[in-house]
Amino acid sequence: MIADHNASIRLALRMFLQVQNNYNVVAEVSRIGELLRDAPVTLPDLIIMSWSLPDIQCYSLSGYKNKQERPSINQVKAIIIHTLHNIPSKPEIIVIADCPGDLLPVLYSQADEFLYQGEMSGKLLSLIESIQNKRQRISPELRYRE
Repeated sequence: MIADHNASIRLALRMFLQVQNNYNVVAEVSRIGELLRDAPVTLPDLIIMSWSLPDIQCYSLSGYKNKQERPSINQVKAIIIHTLHNIPSKPEIIVIADCPGDLLPVLYSQADEFLYQGEMSGKLLSLIESIQNKRQRISPELRYRE
């Protein structure tokens, strides 16, 4: 599954993956809400998502009455990634960021991999293959996170 607000990037990723063997793009989305809606239905094994998907500010966590208590945008992103990790297919998540400085927030979010957009063409395939090999080595009954 590809999640990026930029249609050109989604197209490039889909075309790149289509020429590789054994990869099928099951869905493309451009917003956080679409990602949260479609991932549980399409059950992807892998989600390649932009760290800067729009509409993140629309998502808040209930129970926070004032601004000082509200979680940061990065904390909300971490909860979204946690939610995605817990759909039935237990997808691995590669986060693509526009800035290398986003590494620490992405790691905090517990995404499986971080990829700086400037390095995408050279590293994306090796990251996907690494994830695929890891999934194949783990037996099906142990594959799913608890």
